[in-house]
Amino acid sequence: MFFPRLRNHAKWMFVFLAVVFGAGFVIFGVGSSLPSGVADILGQNTSSGEASISDAQKEVEKNPKDAQAQLDLSRAYQRDGNLDAAIAPLAKASTLQPRNQDVLQELAGLYQTQANNAQQAAALANQEYQDASGITSLVSGTSQQLFQAGPLDQTILDDVSKRGQEANGKSSAASENAAATYFKLTKLAPKDSQFWLLYALAAQQANKTANAITAYQQFLKLSPDAPEAAQVKAQITALKQQSSGVVSSGGVTRINR
Repeated sequence: MFFPRLRNHAKWMFVFLAVVFGAGFVIFGVGSSLPSGVADILGQNTSSGEASISDAQKEVEKNPKDAQAQLDLSRAYQRDGNLDAAIAPLAKASTLQPRNQDVLQELAGLYQTQANNAQQAAALANQEYQDASGITSLVSGTSQQLFQAGPLDQTILDDVSKRGQEANGKSSAASENAAATYFKLTKLAPKDSQFWLLYALAAQQANKTANAITAYQQFLKLSPDAPEAAQVKAQITALKQQSSGVVSSGGVTRINR
């Protein structure tokens, strides 16, 4: 089953995602400025005259290799709240202008948003699964009586588990895409320490531990005195312990077998 495995092996990732890609960006002091497309979604860009989805689609049909037309279509989808649809034309724009850092940053932001939304959907499905399965037990005094789930109950549980699996898979794919996009930015601007930090965070979210450690180390090399240096060093230590199977709890170090 998906959710028991999720509870046993991925609790820490739920916490990490909430911190890193929510408050984490504030803590680290990065991501304070949003790409214009993402800002549109959040109501920070309310200028009039933007193309509608239908108009933008017509422009893309006429000029499929026009990066601006692809970007306009992505922005139109973003304003409509359809982030999944917004990604494809933005990814196309990034292939048409592979050295356009603004487009790549916006694309990475959409991938991160997609990953976070999917992770939240997985978490909600997890809670729904627990709520649905919890009603089949009754504790009375010191004895516990368990009731077998009926066919209808099992159907509900299977449906919730399937939705959780799909959301988790979608989040994983989006996280990997975000990391790959930030990696492209580190290649375009290898001296920009913030790109290395963003890549490290995205790689960590995508469970690419070795890549995250390398990126964090590169960030420290470029910005050793950065305000977030202490947190980054702590992350490196934690990731190294995690990759070696060492877990610290209450000041006691245990080695996972």
